[in-house]
Amino acid sequence: MRPIAWIPGLPCLLAVLWLDTAGAAGLSLGEVANVDVARIYHLDGVVEAVSGSTISAQTSGQVKKVLADVDDLVRAGSVIVVIDDTQQKAALSKA
Repeated sequence: MRPIAWIPGLPCLLAVLWLDTAGAAGLSLGEVANVDVARIYHLDGVVEAVSGSTISAQTSGQVKKVLADVDDLVRAGSVIVVIDDTQQKAALSKA
């Protein structure tokens, strides 16, 4: 079985040998060197958070300002929403 496996490659080998002897006059030789090449990969991808957070308010009211948007980086304790506190102030003054 082995001799049959290399026979299809024989014409390629003969062609290389023929080209090598036929065109050897116009070819130049060079040296082979072992060189370190930096491995740099340029990849595309999507990064998603492993965990998410749910935000809720301890009071009710109408939102006046939104200070953060989706995908914004916010630190712990940062104000992200301003809620209208008119109703809470009125209720407090009545009490």
